[in-house]
Amino acid sequence: MASRLASLGGEASEEPARKLEVSLLGLQRDAEGEAARAWRKLLCSLAHDPCLRLAPLIRLLGAPDRAAQGGAPLGPPRGGAPLAASPLRWKLDQWEGPRVPSAAGGGGSGRMRLRVRRDWYPKDHASAAAEVVGSASPPLLSVPCRLVRLLSAQPGVLQLHRDAVRFLPDPPCEAEAASVAEDRSSCVEASSVEAARPRCWPLSLLDDVAQRRHLPPDCRAARRGELQARHAELVDDWRSWRISNFDYLMQLNTLAGRSYNDLTQYPVVPWVLQDYTSETLDLADPAVYRDLSKPVGALEPERADKFAERYRGLAQEYDPRAGEAAGLPPFHYGSHYSSAGAVLYYLLRLEPFTSEAIRLQGGRFDVADRLFDSIPETWRSCMSNMSDVKELIPEFYTLPDFLRNDAQLPLGTMQAGNALGDAHLPPWAASAEGFVELHRAALESEHVSEHLHLWIDLIFGCKQRGRAAAEALNVFYYLTYEGAVSLDTLGPQQREAVEAQILFFGQTPTQLLSRPHPRRRRREASGPQPQMFSRPDAVRPYAWPLRRLAGGRSGRPEAADPLEFIAVLPLEDRLLTISASGRLCLHKWFPLKPRSSPSCPFTFDPATAPIATLRAGASADDDARFRPARSYAVADGERRSCRWLLSGGHADCSVRCMLVLKPEVVVLGRHHADTVTAIHVTADGLSFATGSADTTAVLWALMACPTPLRVLSGHRGPLQEEAASVTLGPHECVAVWAVPNGRFVRSLPVHERAVAVAVAHASQRLLVATQRSVHVFSVSGRPLAVVSPDRGVGRIVPTIDGELALLSEGSALAVRRISDLQLLHRYDLEAGGAASGAPLRAFSLSAENHHAFAGTADGGLTIYANPVVGIQVLERLASELLNL
Repeated sequence: MASRLASLGGEASEEPARKLEVSLLGLQRDAEGEAARAWRKLLCSLAHDPCLRLAPLIRLLGAPDRAAQGGAPLGPPRGGAPLAASPLRWKLDQWEGPRVPSAAGGGGSGRMRLRVRRDWYPKDHASAAAEVVGSASPPLLSVPCRLVRLLSAQPGVLQLHRDAVRFLPDPPCEAEAASVAEDRSSCVEASSVEAARPRCWPLSLLDDVAQRRHLPPDCRAARRGELQARHAELVDDWRSWRISNFDYLMQLNTLAGRSYNDLTQYPVVPWVLQDYTSETLDLADPAVYRDLSKPVGALEPERADKFAERYRGLAQEYDPRAGEAAGLPPFHYGSHYSSAGAVLYYLLRLEPFTSEAIRLQGGRFDVADRLFDSIPETWRSCMSNMSDVKELIPEFYTLPDFLRNDAQLPLGTMQAGNALGDAHLPPWAASAEGFVELHRAALESEHVSEHLHLWIDLIFGCKQRGRAAAEALNVFYYLTYEGAVSLDTLGPQQREAVEAQILFFGQTPTQLLSRPHPRRRRREASGPQPQMFSRPDAVRPYAWPLRRLAGGRSGRPEAADPLEFIAVLPLEDRLLTISASGRLCLHKWFPLKPRSSPSCPFTFDPATAPIATLRAGASADDDARFRPARSYAVADGERRSCRWLLSGGHADCSVRCMLVLKPEVVVLGRHHADTVTAIHVTADGLSFATGSADTTAVLWALMACPTPLRVLSGHRGPLQEEAASVTLGPHECVAVWAVPNGRFVRSLPVHERAVAVAVAHASQRLLVATQRSVHVFSVSGRPLAVVSPDRGVGRIVPTIDGELALLSEGSALAVRRISDLQLLHRYDLEAGGAASGAPLRAFSLSAENHHAFAGTADGGLTIYANPVVGIQVLERLASELLNL
């Protein structure tokens, strides 16, 4: 069958879609058992695909479980050319060898490609570009632009359509096309090929539009009003501790025009520590922190004197009235704190930065003694070397992978005889994860919070330019500043030299402030939002027997109807609950209004009757033959004024979207071939993902009606649960996906059947619960901690700060620290009024983590609250009102 499929795939570009479907029907008659069911699902998907994409066909050529084998879903890019217009050429990823493993050795038949991707670089560039947008509506706006990617800028046209933004690259020159055709295995050429393809971004996936520059004339005056308006709101959030130091720095970088896509204007963050030699690190000791009021070049007194002397000498020689003979404007530093070379120096061990570093060095790695090998040595160089004043990049606070040589790159051997591998860490860091965790804690410490505004003045504020910069020893080479030279007035050769200087030797961010940056308020006066589990022993349970709320006509209470779903609707002051029988209730919920009888720090008025009953099908007959819906989620949608309730598990294989306050308004979304078994809503509430018994997951845009964006394939059985970019299937398969493009990233090494999964975004951790253990992974899939609870885990919910996680362990609610899964507290539902041994069926946290809600199998609802937190929140609100 595999050979027939291979030959069929080769003929697909010439034969019409109808003939291909007839051939597939013939193959279906040859299949038996599980294979026959797979063919039926394939034909069902082909029937709903008018373009007859190649992906379903090629997926059958691969391994039975792509995620378990480490492979990615196959097929052309979304929005790419149809089957008949795409050449059938394939290539392995850059990090794989030329040999393709065969499944014959493992007892199977047919060939198998791992992590194969489509090479669809067309011979006719213009026709392929037209094919991409041929079915789209006419563009509302079309402007010339350049797509900036690392160290390259691809010229093309940016088109704005009603539903998407599209980029059409200019046709490549003949020399570039010839070089690509000559050798397609080069990393550099592959990168240029990938950059030349058209691109499409749906408007539903766009979060923000930020202005930035790429070698333009001075545009500060045009942007000053917008930057000041956006920064005013941002700085208030930071001073009030509503956002962290790291988030604030990243927002400032975005406002200043810096981006991860441009190595010449990469985000910049400060060194915050100066102790990289001690065995232990005491973050309460001010002596371990760097002086944030001075640039890196001025931290060491003797070197600072040399820089000041250089500036005075250049100032004496500079005469701006002398024209071309004026000399160079005075500066302290000839190098810069942020440049493409510094970024590649730090990220040498990660792709695509490895390939970029090799390209800059003429096809090889630089001398080993000049490569990044040790954090303590790098800090020592920044304190002593006259040409080294670089700051840090965000990865020092977020991504430990850049410190490891997981790819086993041949980085060479130093003169001392030491082979370069993983970067050396300070003695106080036991691992790369430990270094990033402590480094991030130092950035968010009280000391750094009190002095961070001084560093902001140097990089983005009033001490970036002029006399204040000269007094602070913070003047760099004049070409690094925006608007220092008008490129349009230069000749071709001189302009090329100036552009090279600007691109490779650093660019100073756009100046955001002309006045001193305000200081952050003290944590005691305006600390972070109180968390109910900051003191787990002070949390109290309050039980409500919801099973007695809807008695029959005889007045007797009904049988237990356990809750399956709980969600808080803060804008509507309601608590939404859905029972196992599908009864949807909206209870009055006022978290900050204490109730005197019974005594509790909130007001909860149970509903007397359900507002709707959710059924699995369209009639009672469907309910008799089909189980009720068991997967739910709440989303804001495109219009924040109305909330959607999403439900799955229906007989028609759809996901149903209904207005929470008007459940009779139902919109159906159909794209699965089997029942929807899992639903997860993204953090912005504008998109969601569904998992199905047909083994696929679908990404949807939640607009006026649910619109499918991408299909994720790779599991061998029904998907059991989803969390952000993680899907959970049977047979020990936990897959991690890149949500924006639907690309498979990796599978987690879980060797037991997983039952629950969660993502802690704040701490960048993945939590997976199996039948006998709970695991914590980094975002790169590295195991960090594991624990075996004495009770089975049913669900995991991380707190908003990413420090703690709530787990349903049997009939108890457990609070564990995410870093090491240490048990901090356990709340037995029996103490809250639940029946003895009643398992926990559903639980959730409020958005601010002030309250927790748990439902048990006997139909009860237990609300956990910390009375002290309620008082702190009320005091916070009163203080903010007085400040207004």
